[in-house]
Amino acid sequence: MNKNAIAKEKFSASCNCAQSVLVALAGDVANDNTLQLMASAFGGGIAQTGNTCGAVTGALMALGIKNGYTQAGSAEDKAELYRMANDFLRSFQEKNGSCNCKDLIKYDISVAGEKEKARNAGVFTNLCPVFVVSAVEIMDDILHYHK
Repeated sequence: MNKNAIAKEKFSASCNCAQSVLVALAGDVANDNTLQLMASAFGGGIAQTGNTCGAVTGALMALGIKNGYTQAGSAEDKAELYRMANDFLRSFQEKNGSCNCKDLIKYDISVAGEKEKARNAGVFTNLCPVFVVSAVEIMDDILHYHK
């Protein structure tokens, strides 16, 4: 199964955006359950606050797992990681118009009643999967380019 299909399957099986993207991009190097636990608080724009989209945070976590550094990381490693992260953020924003959940879905799910309005409008079934796949495609391209 390709990464886009994995992300869509995870999202349709009730994983949040961050979990879906992280498992699709990093499931080959870490246990799916561990990745899902790690990303579980990042859905809905980080804990349903409408801030940075979970698809974005999931992709950035995958970047860290695949190309990150430890305390002993060199300045060059850090600079390369941040360049890749910024390339991703720029590309995601250019393609989707924003990196923030509430701007992307046009609902502020941190406000009482807005999450239900978004659900009734089909946002989580029709719009969020587009952002999940977009994040996977963009980050996968970046990771392949920098091998």
